[in-house]
Amino acid sequence: HLLQHEAAVILMDVMMPDMDGFETSALIRQQETLKNIPIIFITGAASGREEYLKGYALGAIYYIYKPVIPEILVAKVQSFINLFESKKAIEIQAKRLFLANNRLQQAETALSKANKKLELKAYKLKARNEQLRREIMERKRVEGEVSRLNRTLKVLSFCNETLIHTTKESILLSNICHIIVGTGGYRATMIGLAEHNSVYPAAYLGFEKEYLDGLNLNLTDTEHLHHPLSIAIHSGNPCI
Repeated sequence: HLLQHEAAVILMDVMMPDMDGFETSALIRQQETLKNIPIIFITGAASGREEYLKGYALGAIYYIYKPVIPEILVAKVQSFINLFESKKAIEIQAKRLFLANNRLQQAETALSKANKKLELKAYKLKARNEQLRREIMERKRVEGEVSRLNRTLKVLSFCNETLIHTTKESILLSNICHIIVGTGGYRATMIGLAEHNSVYPAAYLGFEKEYLDGLNLNLTDTEHLHHPLSIAIHSGNPCI
């Protein structure tokens, strides 16, 4: 019966036929699942010191003498039942906590893996966004360059057309200024002619006349040698 069911406490008479309580206790203690069950010995006579020690060595935790007082016996047994039930409740709670902890660890592991995946995706997304940003910047640069070249081609085309159809120099130069500002997209332009080592504005658009009158660029003056107009005239090349 003990091998098939759990017990809170064992009540055992020391003096029994065929096998006394000490021998029975020794057999019980040989079973791994039974060795921790508390044993209360019931005895009808006062035992000596050696029998007490023998009983305690075999797992006895208490002696009750005959005649048995029911209230004392019930109280003692009930206390062990309470301890047994408390122990079982603790074991059940510990098992629940263990399972809950396992579930929590699994959830944390899953969350950690999900976070790593998200971090990897975020890293890839950031790299892709950076690549797209560079591609957009390059595209805008190319589009700007193409737009600038297109404007330049239009300016050259309109200037050539004006050159063919215009016979008066002042009108030609004025038309070219309007083409450069209107079609080329420049804020201002001036066509300067060199005469007697000086530059005077033959046609302009977008500049204030006072500014041009105060320009007074002398091509022989060392102070103006590094001026863009002076460099362009002396070298024959564009100067930006």
